[in-house]
Amino acid sequence: QADAPQAYTQAELQGTETWVELLKEVSPGVKRAAFLFNPDTAPHGYYLRSFTAGARGLGIEPVEARVRSEAEIERALTDLALTRDSGFIVMPDIYLATREVFNVVIELAARHRLPAVYPYRYFAAAGGLVSYGVDTAAIWANAPSYVDRILKGAKPADLPVQLPTRFEFAINRKTAADLGITFPPSFELRADEVPQQPEHARREHAGDNYCNRYSQCVHLTVLRSRSAAIRIGNGGR
Repeated sequence: QADAPQAYTQAELQGTETWVELLKEVSPGVKRAAFLFNPDTAPHGYYLRSFTAGARGLGIEPVEARVRSEAEIERALTDLALTRDSGFIVMPDIYLATREVFNVVIELAARHRLPAVYPYRYFAAAGGLVSYGVDTAAIWANAPSYVDRILKGAKPADLPVQLPTRFEFAINRKTAADLGITFPPSFELRADEVPQQPEHARREHAGDNYCNRYSQCVHLTVLRSRSAAIRIGNGGR
């Protein structure tokens, strides 16, 4: 039935190539891109082939950066920074999405002046350069109907799975300025304004909560799209 509740997944392969394109847009000279993930917690088999193909198609050397600890993250990004014109992308990953860990990643990116693309809006709100990914709030808003069906006896295996249809693209102007990056005009033209939390709040909150709680803020720009196929370089489609 068209109106039947469905299961939702955050996986979207088309977004993988978009991440690579965004990295190339913010850092046109990038020649080497690492894909950061924990092989024990990330669906890396789902994303790696698309990442490798997308990077090579843009003349970028793809690098698999497998990390299982903060020490390994620091080593991977420190080594990456030794090669000029490098950047990285963070794979959707339960481990890397935890507050303590993603703060380490963002701080290392700033320290080594590495351009990076992240999978969720709250990375950009916490100081990440650019994020593009599934609108998780939209997914969670639809989850109760699916849970209700299961509680009423429906078998999870019998319920359909729906790919995400709503995405968010966020850029952090302060971080760009710190890195000496100027965002392409197309980034600014396709966005709405929301605030970012100040530095002192960064350790305590993630997501939209702090965006609404603090008045002293720098600008974070967000685009909400109903299609994964945002082609930033072509003005968006």
